[in-house]
Amino acid sequence: MTTIKFDEFLNEELKTMTSNLTIWLKELS
Repeated sequence: MTTIKFDEFLNEELKTMTSNLTIWLKELS
């Protein structure tokens, strides 16, 4: 796995976590 691919993977994971967190916070409030 190249560094670039790994960075892309982390970026996608971060986007998913961020959107999930946003949804979770909306439901919580």
